[in-house]
Amino acid sequence: MATYSHKTIALLGILLLTACSTQTPDHTHELKTDQNTIHISAVGDIMLGGTAEPELENLGYDYPFKKVSHLFKNSNIVIGNLEGPLTEHDISGNDKEYLFKSPPQRVAPALKKAGFNVMNLANNHILDYGLMGMTDTIEALKNQHIHTVGTGNNLNEARRGLILASNQHKIAFLSYSLTFPESFWATEDQPGTAFGHEHQIREDVRRMKSQSDLIVISFHWGQEKSAQLRDYQPVLAHAAID
Repeated sequence: MATYSHKTIALLGILLLTACSTQTPDHTHELKTDQNTIHISAVGDIMLGGTAEPELENLGYDYPFKKVSHLFKNSNIVIGNLEGPLTEHDISGNDKEYLFKSPPQRVAPALKKAGFNVMNLANNHILDYGLMGMTDTIEALKNQHIHTVGTGNNLNEARRGLILASNQHKIAFLSYSLTFPESFWATEDQPGTAFGHEHQIREDVRRMKSQSDLIVISFHWGQEKSAQLRDYQPVLAHAAID
């Protein structure tokens, strides 16, 4: 029997062991490993911009990872939450107070060098610079062989998820953003993030359960600067587990 070890989990997430299937959906990508043990490292928010930009320009965009990248060296999968688009696009198209973005040609290679190969984009900043910012981000990460999850050109795409497959294992990823603005949430005909209503989470987990051995679910949720859970958090967490 295969075993799964999770080296570092610093991301709000739920790990679900599920039954294996022979299906190979179009969102399945190769995971290069010949090991029977899969190591997963997960971190929280990553935002290489804003007030840190002058220091990053001076010290380099690899600098924030110098003291932590060694933690990822033995990991087959390293996932983080990219809190802000990688784009040179200047038009936001919204009235948010805080808008973040980072240079794609500097940040994407830095993330790859640090060891990341999966990025959650379901958060309240990925559309700070509109659809162009989101698509630029996906393209910049794709060019560095970093997979993305949690967004799409419509709700179905945003909920589709990601599967990484090796010869021994299939590991699925789902991501949801339960944060405002509501205009960032994908609809049937509008691009954006997967919001994650309870019935949708249950449906997505059932679907992924038939296609993978393990499901990793991340939620971008809660109240900033508060450790107090909101009422919906344990409800959705248990819905995913159950």
